[in-house]
Amino acid sequence: MKVARVTRNAIEIAAVLIVRNEERCIARCLTSVAPWVDRMVVLDTGSTDDTVAIAQELGAEVHHLPWPDSFAEARNHALALADADWNLIIDADEWIIDGGEGLRDWCESAADLLGCPCIHNEAEGATVQRSWMTRVIPRGVFYEGRVREQVVSVLPRYRIALDIGHDGDLAPQLERKKDRYAPLLLADIADGYERLSRPDQALALLAQRSQKATAGLKGKERLHASAMAYIDFAAAEPRLFHLAFSRFGSDDKTEKDGVPSAFTQLRLAVAELQNDPAKPVDPDTLALAWAVAHGIASLISDGMWKKNDPRVAAALRLSFKGIAPGK
Repeated sequence: MKVARVTRNAIEIAAVLIVRNEERCIARCLTSVAPWVDRMVVLDTGSTDDTVAIAQELGAEVHHLPWPDSFAEARNHALALADADWNLIIDADEWIIDGGEGLRDWCESAADLLGCPCIHNEAEGATVQRSWMTRVIPRGVFYEGRVREQVVSVLPRYRIALDIGHDGDLAPQLERKKDRYAPLLLADIADGYERLSRPDQALALLAQRSQKATAGLKGKERLHASAMAYIDFAAAEPRLFHLAFSRFGSDDKTEKDGVPSAFTQLRLAVAELQNDPAKPVDPDTLALAWAVAHGIASLISDGMWKKNDPRVAAALRLSFKGIAPGK
């Protein structure tokens, strides 16, 4: 059944999506946006499930494009197809929680602005991380970057009263796409183009490796695996390690431009250990252990220590005593 949409014509607003195999969630997304936009433009990049049929049933315009190995290229193609006055960029694993009724008024009154809704990112452990991302853009604004694509514009960005949920970073969804991002990040690196001066690219790669290393682990095992992934990254990619923390800092508590913090896995492990009635761990001990891991990684990335330096193992044994498995 098609969902009713607003039909005022002062301006045209399109919801713009790129999708592939999103039958799990695309109906939730489209149902949530339909009342607040004039059109829903879906660009499918190779679905083999019922994504296309569901989108068409809900009234979306569905177009097709072979996956171009670039999120920016796919988004820009979808934006060109939409050709709307304003575009709400949303992913299939997202949905409008609140504020949709104010979207049109904001677009009609905005002059030379980009709109940044609040993204509520559901994470493991019943936690929710919030970030404001550029998602409401006028005609003529486009993206760059194969992965962790960013809006390119000199227009100022303005937080708007629109709340969007996101559950794509929960374990089942991450498992499905865990190997998708790293090759694109590495292709960006091989190109050596300007975006690679951005900390979010380097942090995204670090987060992806940390998530892969800690997949399926909990508590002590997750904490130790996360720390080792952190150190391994510093040893293998010292320039990117420095780049990752040149703006975010080692104690960042929120996402930046939609990039999950590399410390998400650590915070989840810390929460599990602190709440373990069988063997609670003192928070100061956990903080010290992670500070040592960060210090080791920094020394390695600076070339002062090698990963196989005996001092690395000694420092880890001391700081993770009573926490990490086998220590």
